[in-house]
Formats: sequence, structure tokens, C-alpha cells
Amino acid sequence: MAAVLTGGVLLGAVACGGSSTVEAPTTAADGGGTSSGPTTLPATAPASSSAASTNPKDAAFVAKMKSQGLVASDSDILGAAGYVCSALSQNPNKQYQEKTLPTLVKAMIGTSRTGGGVSAEQADKLATADATKLIAEAKTSYCKA
Repeated sequence: MAAVLTGGVLLGAVACGGSSTVEAPTTAADGGGTSSGPTTLPATAPASSSAASTNPKDAAFVAKMKSQGLVASDSDILGAAGYVCSALSQNPNKQYQEKTLPTLVKAMIGTSRTGGGVSAEQADKLATADATKLIAEAKTSYCKA
């Protein structure tokens, strides 16, 4: 178990099966005395929400992308779609849209294709296909809605 007090914030790590209560010394900002008391840390990090937005446009877009085989989280799909719309409106340069934008979108959603026995080469191909699908669908529906 490790715990570090920095600027009044306790940073700690809890090993599996270990206690999540540590004694954290604190020092007054004026250099005064120290006091200690138990500080309870959560045993696990809070779960992040991957649920689709309550916005019907967002939910429909995520459903469409997942029906086309994307395995990225809802928030990653929506973030990438928003980025595509913004990039298309701000940078009409053809080379940017054909070369740079797909690379950036692939980086945003492609990590979901790694692991699970998939080779790096296959994961890259799948991520490239995912980025192409997302950009095309964002152009035709999401950015226009």
C-alpha cells in the first residue's frame, strides 16, 4: 500500500484484498502541527458511463454505427462524430479530409479493436474501416441533423 500527501490531497493505491482505510498525516498550510485521521478511499474507481446520450439524434447515430460493427464506446463514437462535424466545417481542405481526418478519427475509436487475440495488423485494418464508416455516416446524417 502506498500513499502520498501532496498539496493536501492524499494519493493512494490499494492492493487487491487490502484495506482502503489509511492514516493520512496532514500539515497545516502555515507550517503548524500535524494531525492524522482515517481517510477512506474507494476500493475501485467509479464506473464511467458509456450509455448513449438522451438526445435522440445521438442515440440514433450510435445505434447506426454499432449496427455497422463499431465496437467503440458510445461516448467515443459521439466524440469522434462531433469532431468530424467540427473538422469538416472548419477545414474544407481536401487533403486534410482524406488523409488527416481519418487518421485522427481512427485514433479516437480504434483502440477498441485491440486485444482479444486480434493481431496488431488486423486491429489496424478494422480501426481504419471503422473510421471510414463513421466519417461517411457523420457526413451524410449526423453533421446535417
